[in-house]
Amino acid sequence: MKRLMVSSLLALALSLNTAPAIVKEFTVCMPDPAMLEEIPPEEIAEPADPVPEEEGFTYDIHDIVCLAKLVQGEAGGLSLLERSAVIWCALNYYDSGKWEDTVIGCVKSPNRFTGYRESNRVTDENLDLAADVLERYRRELNGETGVGRTLPKDYICFRGFKWQEKAEEYGLTKAKYSHNWFFKAEDYRKEKYERNYWDWSLENPYENWTH
Repeated sequence: MKRLMVSSLLALALSLNTAPAIVKEFTVCMPDPAMLEEIPPEEIAEPADPVPEEEGFTYDIHDIVCLAKLVQGEAGGLSLLERSAVIWCALNYYDSGKWEDTVIGCVKSPNRFTGYRESNRVTDENLDLAADVLERYRRELNGETGVGRTLPKDYICFRGFKWQEKAEEYGLTKAKYSHNWFFKAEDYRKEKYERNYWDWSLENPYENWTH
């Protein structure tokens, strides 16, 4: 850089018969001539490619917490198998694409999962279970088979504990250990005893599950 002195300002002030102002030395930044040379095109960095957005289904802590609260309200105290089926039911409902376009939106749909409350207790085990099912679901959407479903894809409805005492009357053979009865949307308007309830015939991936 070159340093320029502006003493000519002092001479101008004297020629006008005015009292000279305090003149300070200052620096003018001049580019180095070498910097003005053209940069070879091959040395010009290409702009970085934008980071592509992740495609497909994704989930975050908000989805996990929401599903953990759902499990607590709809199947709290039941087996891991039954609790996981509640989560799969919500994901089946979301996957149908007929209602809300987010998992949380499906869980909070009016009159859908009546056991869900924002104030429901959140346990570590239910958080781990919700995260586990969401990951299995993501892998399934990416083409993986045998991910460990506990409820088939077309079961999007269930009835809960409050009519467990009616199990024998309705002929529900799994009433001894299954407190939620899952069925397909096409059976919704049928009488309770005419519905085809899920028979829990899929392999249980939580028999020796650790979290």
